[in-house]
Amino acid sequence: MSDRLDYQAFYDLVTDLVSKRGAHTIYGRTDNNHSVIVGVRDGEVVCINCGAKRGMAALPVLREMSWGTFRVEDSAFSLRSTGLAPTAEVVAALSPFADLGTFANAAPAVEGPPKAGREAKLLCELLSRYIGPVAPVVCAEQIAVVGGLGGQGQLEQVVANLAGEIADPKEAEEFRTLAVRELTVPVGATQTPAPVTVPDVEMPAPREAAAALCGLVTDYLGPVAPIVCEEKIAAVGGLVGRRQLEAVIQNLALEIDERTEAQQFIDRARERFRAVLG
Repeated sequence: MSDRLDYQAFYDLVTDLVSKRGAHTIYGRTDNNHSVIVGVRDGEVVCINCGAKRGMAALPVLREMSWGTFRVEDSAFSLRSTGLAPTAEVVAALSPFADLGTFANAAPAVEGPPKAGREAKLLCELLSRYIGPVAPVVCAEQIAVVGGLGGQGQLEQVVANLAGEIADPKEAEEFRTLAVRELTVPVGATQTPAPVTVPDVEMPAPREAAAALCGLVTDYLGPVAPIVCEEKIAAVGGLVGRRQLEAVIQNLALEIDERTEAQQFIDRARERFRAVLG
């Protein structure tokens, strides 16, 4: 369930989770339309994302918000932001009473999703089916770790590393299989072949498609549905084709606790978009 919090209440939430010394992740969206992810583990802030900003660079953007809508998941967060100051300094800098000059020398951080062409985009789309809106950030960091996707060895290593981010072993293997099938370069190829493009059946207008999905999932998630819908659609880069539509349907189903209701939602969504999904 998501709650609307002003900045003071958001700050209080972060400090409360730090004091509990558990594993928690805050997901949200600010009043100026920035997505927010804050990971806390064992009393430490291990990750801060706000819009395209990561780590310490995200703090000024967070401080600009007046309010936001947030939900907390009680689960471990595997990704760590690079260049984060100690938690005590992060919490002090987030304080509503902190001097904004504190951020003048904030360390730069990895920006946005990886820009490595078709391979990176496809990996992010696949991964988002399994780990949700944090997928672009995870992709960016894993691609940076191996120095890009310039060779087959780098590509294979990134696929293996990303599979390791998926908790369920069966889902991890499914991700690996799909990624290898879509991305493996044929033996003896001298360059990456141009992707074969198969035109999608014409999609409804993105707003119309989003509204239809949101209307369906509201029956299962209630008032938080629009926020969840927006997150899942943003994670796959928008409802621009059947692949993205199917990914969003699957990711929304994961938010529904009852398995029978989750399957019912999938069936209803596929029926609604039968002309597109086939």
